[in-house]
Amino acid sequence: MSKVVYLNNLFSNGNFETANPNIEDNNNGNGNGKGIVFRTTAEYHSPSHSLRYYNVAAWTAQYYNTGNKNNHIFYFSCYTKVKNFGGGTVGLYFGHRDKNAADAWQFDKTIFTTQLNTWEKSSGCYKIPDESVSDGTAIFAFGDTSITGNQEYYLDDCLLIDLTACFGFGNEPNQAWCDANIPYFVSEMKFSFPDATEKTTNFVDVYNTDYISLVKASVIKPKFKIELLDLYENTIGEITKDISADNSGSISINYQQGVRRSCSFTLSDTFGKYRPMSNDNIFGFNTKFKIYVGLENVHTGETYWFSQGIFYTTNPTSSHANSSKTVTVNGVDKFGIFTSDTGYNQLEGTYIVPAKSKLYAVVKDILSLELGNGYMIDPKEPHIDAEFINYELPYDIKKSPGSYMGDILIELGNVLGADIFYDTNGILNITSGTTDITYSKQSSIWDFSDVLPEYSNGSVSLNTIDAINIVKVVGNQVNDSEIYIGNAENHNPLSPTAIEKIGRKIYYEESANLPNQARADEYAKYVLNSKSIIQTAIGFSSTLIPHLDVNRVITITDDYYKYEQERFIIQSITLPLDSKTLMSISCNNIASLPYYDLRNGG
Repeated sequence: MSKVVYLNNLFSNGNFETANPNIEDNNNGNGNGKGIVFRTTAEYHSPSHSLRYYNVAAWTAQYYNTGNKNNHIFYFSCYTKVKNFGGGTVGLYFGHRDKNAADAWQFDKTIFTTQLNTWEKSSGCYKIPDESVSDGTAIFAFGDTSITGNQEYYLDDCLLIDLTACFGFGNEPNQAWCDANIPYFVSEMKFSFPDATEKTTNFVDVYNTDYISLVKASVIKPKFKIELLDLYENTIGEITKDISADNSGSISINYQQGVRRSCSFTLSDTFGKYRPMSNDNIFGFNTKFKIYVGLENVHTGETYWFSQGIFYTTNPTSSHANSSKTVTVNGVDKFGIFTSDTGYNQLEGTYIVPAKSKLYAVVKDILSLELGNGYMIDPKEPHIDAEFINYELPYDIKKSPGSYMGDILIELGNVLGADIFYDTNGILNITSGTTDITYSKQSSIWDFSDVLPEYSNGSVSLNTIDAINIVKVVGNQVNDSEIYIGNAENHNPLSPTAIEKIGRKIYYEESANLPNQARADEYAKYVLNSKSIIQTAIGFSSTLIPHLDVNRVITITDDYYKYEQERFIIQSITLPLDSKTLMSISCNNIASLPYYDLRNGG
């Protein structure tokens, strides 16, 4: 069972929405706030104010003093936008007060801001040294070292969490999990956390030797857990014990916009508590549940749990034959509440999102809608890449009656050339779309080989019918402007579908709204890359590796296909919810994508 943990943001006004933030100001020790403006609306990450620095003539920082916290681990993150470095360096500073040094403050870690004119998230974890080194006081600062007085930069959404105080010694999550699962929040956030007898890869490194040895063991012990959630996604029960041993089901994960995850499983229902449409049925309208898949260490009894998503129920079905009574539960991830998959949020009239609307505000307004029963659709803060937070729509988005709210969200993603989907923890993500650069920089999350037990039944398929190598997109006219046409072509010599190998195969799209030529070309490239992912695929079976996900890089060594540490991007996964069936994986060779950059390696 899980327990509830309350996370506390030590910066009580880290978004600077009120005039008197509790973050202390240090201007070269003078404390006079020279050159600092609180609550500016000119530049902000979210929702409407930030802290502005300008023309500061000495080292400046916004910081928090922890007090006596020896051996505590803290997580610190914030968003910054730098207009001018002014000759110095700007970034996060992590340090402690040293008992044994003449200069009392020792900075042990610095994360520098590297970009100009874009909101950039910086974050890190820091452990305060023990009492032999430090008095237990740490400083978490954002600032710069410039002395020229010419810099200008903005600070927003400061988050500082004492992980040790929240989770306990030895149970602190790592930075990767914090980055993925803790959005900015004010004051307090409630989180469901496994008890001490369970481990989850949310909180451990999936490359540690214990986890790797479990995956590669000759005998593995998969485990599954299904938790029932209330509409605010608090855990209210667990139904794992009733999963049918004969027909447990699976999770399907596909790389696409919108709904990425669907599931189906069967429950034993001897006493009728799960049968649909009874007065006290569990699986009915708006039922939410969360699925975990894990691996148990048979020697220690510890289980590494991996969240596989939060789902809405769709069309539960009961049946009984002789003494066997079962209920089959189908589900889609949270994006389904906006689509025909659940039938909710169909538009009654014309819905218009006006040009110049801020992306963040539009998304929050949609998530804050309620279904007529008093509950907002999604209580969780979305994860939106910093480059998109302040994006202004270049044109009106207009949807007709009979469309779904999800159509609006997907068009937002298309406008940005971004992926929009719900992740394994039920957070709406709007992230940069697939590019050659993205894939070339990703590290592999697993190395498969045909000589290892976790890889078998490899096969290669080629979609000759739907393959394309030329994209032309034509924008609609916007406010009497020009009509822009975007073109993209596949000339990659490694690609099996390059024009030079198979001839011209064209995809034409007229529905794109393209405000300028650069956006038209970017969108055409995005469409070509996205559609190329489904054209050539290698499929194989694997023993359970529960941390794998779509749109992530793996390597494959397969002597028959002449692959030697070849890099692939996962496009689909079928994850069984039983201990006997192998998982199946389909992926695309990165080198065959139309915009793969050979200079970046592969």
